[in-house]
Amino acid sequence: MTTEEAVKTFKKALAGDSADAKIAAALALPEEASGATAALEEALDTADPRLEIAILDALFRINEDPQVKARLEVILHAHEAEGDDSEELYMMARIALNRVEGDDQDFLEAEGFELVVLGAPTILGPDRLAVIVHGTWAKNGTWWRRQADDLAEDKKPNFHQYLKTICGLDHLYSGDEPFIWSGRNRGSARHNAAIAFGEWVSNHNPDHLEVYGHSHGANVAMLSTQQGLPIQKLVMLSPPVRKDYFANWDRVGEAYNVQAAFDPVVGIARGGQRFNLPGTVQEMKLDARSHSASHDPKTWEDNGVPAFLGLVSKGLS
Repeated sequence: MTTEEAVKTFKKALAGDSADAKIAAALALPEEASGATAALEEALDTADPRLEIAILDALFRINEDPQVKARLEVILHAHEAEGDDSEELYMMARIALNRVEGDDQDFLEAEGFELVVLGAPTILGPDRLAVIVHGTWAKNGTWWRRQADDLAEDKKPNFHQYLKTICGLDHLYSGDEPFIWSGRNRGSARHNAAIAFGEWVSNHNPDHLEVYGHSHGANVAMLSTQQGLPIQKLVMLSPPVRKDYFANWDRVGEAYNVQAAFDPVVGIARGGQRFNLPGTVQEMKLDARSHSASHDPKTWEDNGVPAFLGLVSKGLS
C-alpha cells in the first residue's frame, strides 16, 4: 500500500463505524503520511482510549510530536495500577511510549547469543506437566497464577483455576515456584527467558510438556524449542506472530494459535495474528477484540476453545 493509499484508507475508516478499522488504519500509516496529520489530531478529540493510543503512535511516527509522550504517560499511569483489568491499554501505552523514548528494542538480536542445547533429563519426573507462561509486563499479574480452590460463590475463577478445575488440567503446575520471567519488552529478555524456561522445565523433568503461553510468553516458549526443549503441546494465546520467533517445529508435537478477531496490542507491536502454516499450527479466531480475551474463561466457553484444544470443559456456573 502506498502512502497516499494509506492516508485515504485512514480517512475513510474515520468516517465509518468500525472502531477496529480506525485503529488498524492508524497503525498502518507510514512515517511519510504527513497528509493524515490534521485528521489524526481532529480524531483525538473523540477517540476512545485504544484509538487514542494508536493515533498518538501514528503522530509520533509521522511528526515526532513532543506532546505525544506526555499524553501517553498520562494513559500509562492511569491504567498501571489497575492490574489485569487494564492489561490491554497498559501494554499498548507502554509499547508506544517505548518507541517515543527511543527505547524500542522489541526485536531479537541476531548476534551475541550462544546456542544452548538442553540435554536429556537423567531422572524422569512427572508423566505430564502443563505450565502457563505470562507475557510482557505481566510478571505481577494474577490471571496466570494459582488461585485458592475454595472460591466464594460470587467470585469467578482466574485462568489458572479455569484450566485446572474446569478444563481438568490436573497436571497444571500449581506449586510455589512458578516460571516467571522479567517481562521486559526486549528481544534479549525473551531469549534469556527461553533459556531460563528450558532450565525450569529440566528441573521438573516431565515426560510430556504442555505450554499455554500468552502474548510474548508464547514467543518465549517457541524460542525455547530453538534451544532444544521439546514441547508436546504448545498453545499460543495472542502471540505477536513474527518469523524471528518461530519454533523449531520438529520439537513441537501439537501447536495451536488462539487469537482475537482483532488485537490492537499485537498491531501496535508490529506483529501478525496468523501463522499461515497449515498442518503445523492450528488457528482459531475468537469472536472477541482484545489482547486479554485469549486468556478469559468466559471467552473460552463462548467460543468453544476447550474442544478446539482437545480439552473437556465442565462449564462455568
